[in-house]
Amino acid sequence: MGDDEPIRQQLNAGEHLLWSGRPRQGIRPTFEEQAGGSIAFIAFMGVWLVMVAFSILSNLRDIEGQFEPGVLIGGVGILLVGGAILALAVSSDAVDRAHTFYGLTDTRIIQITGVRRPSIRSCPLHYLQRIDVQVRDDGSGTITFEDISYTQWDTPVILRSFDKVENVQSVYDLIHRAKEQAHGQGTEVD
Repeated sequence: MGDDEPIRQQLNAGEHLLWSGRPRQGIRPTFEEQAGGSIAFIAFMGVWLVMVAFSILSNLRDIEGQFEPGVLIGGVGILLVGGAILALAVSSDAVDRAHTFYGLTDTRIIQITGVRRPSIRSCPLHYLQRIDVQVRDDGSGTITFEDISYTQWDTPVILRSFDKVENVQSVYDLIHRAKEQAHGQGTEVD
């Protein structure tokens, strides 16, 4: 199964796939994660684990110099729980991205996410009110879409994004050209 097969399975009759992609794989924080609490949480957990390890090692013996197995067992348990939390925080995003697919057709954007039961979201190009791009130094980045298709009077606008996309500027330009083409303006989409 090719990387774009999950997207191709979602195409309607007569719909043409212009681009498909996936987020960068591995453990790489996004702009929001870097600015937000993800990196702070990981740093906190690292410091916390070092402090617990030091505390365990310094309290292995009681006042009389006798070995305290309870301190060792309890400390190792705390270290295991802390290590599991840290591993989960670091790897959960990587697992989510491994099961995420993006697509752009001549009529809509498609996003498939999820491990066990994938969630398929699509938005017609003419409902994309605003498209923003954030480009990193290496050319990857995030494209954020403001989707007005679900907007009610009292409901906020739905924001969707293609996160950690390679060559994000060229994908952004392709989306704009496809949107113009869908409206009957602009030039042919490559």
